[in-house]
This record gives sequence, structure tokens and C-alpha cells, in this order.
Amino acid sequence: MRRWNVGIIGCGNIADIYVINIQTYFQNLQIRSCAARHLESARRLAEKYGIPHAVTVEEILADGEIDVVLNLTVPDVHYELNRRALLAGKHVYSEKPLAGNYEEVQELAKLAGQMGKRIGCAPDTWFGSGIQTCRKLLDEGAIGKVTSFSANMLRPGVEIWHPEPWSTYAKGGGAILDMGPYYVTALVALLGPVERVYAFSIRDEEKKRIYSKPHEGEFLPVEIDTVYQCILKFRSGVIGSLHMDGGSWESKLPKIEIHGTGGTLQVSDPNCFDGEIELYSGERILRETEDLEGLPRIMKIDRLPEWYTREEIPRAWQMETDNFRGIGLWDMMTAIAEGREHRNNSSLILHVMEVLCKLNAGEGNPDPVIHSDCRMPEMVSWKSFAEAEKHS
Repeated sequence: MRRWNVGIIGCGNIADIYVINIQTYFQNLQIRSCAARHLESARRLAEKYGIPHAVTVEEILADGEIDVVLNLTVPDVHYELNRRALLAGKHVYSEKPLAGNYEEVQELAKLAGQMGKRIGCAPDTWFGSGIQTCRKLLDEGAIGKVTSFSANMLRPGVEIWHPEPWSTYAKGGGAILDMGPYYVTALVALLGPVERVYAFSIRDEEKKRIYSKPHEGEFLPVEIDTVYQCILKFRSGVIGSLHMDGGSWESKLPKIEIHGTGGTLQVSDPNCFDGEIELYSGERILRETEDLEGLPRIMKIDRLPEWYTREEIPRAWQMETDNFRGIGLWDMMTAIAEGREHRNNSSLILHVMEVLCKLNAGEGNPDPVIHSDCRMPEMVSWKSFAEAEKHS
């Protein structure tokens, strides 16, 4: 079995779940070294999980035994670190985003090709049983021909919970670039590539009060727009809306709802690996309203209790954990051994990034057409995961 040596750069909070999953589930990966801006952080992570070496970034890049760099640093240094890792002859898997803008992602994709290396990027939440089950239902025609969707990311701002919320409202941050990757990647995985986008945006406040410690009572400058209403048209002909507001206090809107000629599918949270899925079958609605007499059918539908739609939906694959972060890295390295394209590949990353950048520009986007292309990603299944692990 080929075991790939992983060098982690960035030892903050998110590093723990990556390390736990690599050590627990991904037999073809082993962590050789970890590095951070402050060496003490790397030493703490190494001691906590038995990682052999806590070193500097330069030492990881110079280590000829490291096959792949796992970049878990803050977004504003992703481009430079990913570029340096590729030039050092490493494969790269990065937390989102791969780089700060579409042009930088293009450059990294080109460099990876020149170096004969793979690049991958989070999110990999769409690999989870939630989105994969919804994809299976759509492929099987559970709601007929898909026609439209509504996607909504509405939640309280980071200033009420994050200990260091400063970058969220600075240039290069915001709802679209921070949370948008989860939603757009999931939509592409479910519906295929995007053809055209339009967006409107506003800035809700010029500054926000921080409610979380240690900066409680301080004020956070808002340098970017914070509320977005977007329209996306997919090449399949599906149209829909994406509403993003990282400063809303409450919402009953579904995270993603997809409509078709034969029903409606409420999709699990794209920010998670699994979650609640609701299937509303048109056939069942017609059947259930047959026995309600004396009212127009539309009124009968309004009076049906919600529970009648809640069918038991078997998951497309059974995950071992509810947080499988790192499965995208596992898939990339497994794909190299199997001689196939990995799912979070450069084409998908480029396509999602072009969509995000054009949405983020709001009304200032001069060209609504999405010029990049990608194939609809292959599904993930428990069988494919288990078999690859068994033979890796």
C-alpha cells in the first residue's frame, strides 16, 4: 500500500479535525510534519496527536519526503503558500479559497499542470451523505425534470461568536467568498456547471459591534457589501436564486430547495456532511388530497400536515463520522494511485471561483457569462470509499 506523506501548514482550530480524520480513516495518508507561523502552535499540535515533526514552513517545503502539502492557513496567504508548494514539487490540497481571485486560481492551475502536480481545494462537504443522497435522488428522477431552485445562507454575523472576526468584513472577505463556496460547489455537484449569473448587493452597516470575547464592546469596520441577492442560470436550463446575508438573526427558509416537474427536494445543509432531507412528491400530494372532499385541491394541499411528506430516505452512503473534513484530500491522493481525475479538481475549482468572483462583484460585474467549464463531478459512495481503502 502506498502511503502518502502529508505536511500540514497552519495549525489553528480547523487542523484538529483534519488530523483526527487522517489518522482514523484515511489509511493511504500519514502526517509527517506540521508547521505554523508561530512554531509553538506546530509543537502543540504535534505533541497532541503524535505528529513526528514540528517544523518551519521552509522546512516542510524543502523536505523531499513530503508528497502533499495540506494548507490550513488564513485565506490571505493561500495563493502564495500554494504557489510555493507547487514550485517545491508538492501536490497541494488547500482550505478554501485556493487563492484570492479567479486570475490567481488560473495561475495555480496552470502551474500545477506544468509541474505535473495535483491541486485540490475545500469544501469537500458535498462528498458527504447529505448532498450525495440528494444527487442520487435527482439522478433517479425523484422530482422529475429539474426546473428551478432557491438557496439561502442566512445566519447571525461572526461578530457575535468568533474570537477574531476582523477579516470577515475586510476586503477579500464577506458572505460570498466565505460561505459561497459551500453553496455554489454543492449546486454544481447537484445541477452541473453554471452558464450565467447576476447579483445585487448592499452594505447593511458601516461598522458592527463585537459581542464575543476577547474583543467584546469594540467596533468592527465593514469594508464590503454584506447582503447579496443573486440569480444563476445553469447550462442544463435550471434557474434559481442565491440569497446570502451573514448578518440576519433568524430564518425559516431552506438552505437549498430544488423544484422539478414531479416534486420538490429540500437539500441538506451544504456546510455540513449530512443533514435533514425532505422529499415532496407530486404524485403523493395528488394521492393524499383525493380523500379531502368539499374544497378546491389547492386548499386541500394547504391543509395537509407537514409530516405527510417525511419519507424515510436511505442515504447514498453511510459515513463513519458526521465531520469528514479531509475526504477531499484522500480522494485526490487515491485518484493519483488509481489514474483518474479527483473530484475537487482544478476545473471544478476554477469554475466555482469564477462564479463566486462575478457574484461578489454585484452590479459592478461587467460580464454575466461564465466562461469556464467543468464536468459534473462523479458521485461518492460508501462502496467506492470502502473498496479504495481496502485496496490502498
